[in-house]
Amino acid sequence: EKMSEKSKGTGVALYIHNSLNAIEKTEFSQCTENLETYFVTLSSDSDKPITIGVVYRPPSGNLDDALEELKTIIETAPKETYIAGDLNIDLHNNNTTEVEKLESILFSNGFYPTISSATHEKPGCKASCIDNIITNDIASIIGSGTIPNTITHHHQLFVVFESTTTKLKNTNKTTQFYDYCNSNVEKFVECLSEDISNNDISNFD
Repeated sequence: EKMSEKSKGTGVALYIHNSLNAIEKTEFSQCTENLETYFVTLSSDSDKPITIGVVYRPPSGNLDDALEELKTIIETAPKETYIAGDLNIDLHNNNTTEVEKLESILFSNGFYPTISSATHEKPGCKASCIDNIITNDIASIIGSGTIPNTITHHHQLFVVFESTTTKLKNTNKTTQFYDYCNSNVEKFVECLSEDISNNDISNFD
């Protein structure tokens, strides 16, 4: 969705592997002057669904309205929800009002950020943590972090978590063969002889 009054900076997207089933969650997906979001539910035929979302808060929008819109989403978000994106709120400035407001909304609804290191670094500017992946399934997190790159000032973010959602099963069959050729048998006997000669096996108790 594109806001006609904006010349740039509008639009969020999710790239999903074609082995996963994805259904758009229209009730959580929006594009306003304060917050842009897109959500899907990932599932398989037998596993529990996982909700994945991406968000962007334009700096030109109203901060309080953006936080209220985010609050509306996470208050009704199902368990096992992961939200990635750029909120343009630096969590390293933990004594500011905007950080306190964001953390209050997150924590009161059981959501927690998974990234604590700098996510945005620009020459001549202070490094900041304005991008994050937040979740209400923190117990399933195995690891998270950032990957610096030269394409943008924003680092790539990642999170690894335990999940019941599986990809399509690998249909390739693996067969193990044993080669009993003379050379292999002779090598086995040689190794066995060396092992016997180097170890005391007189005691079988």
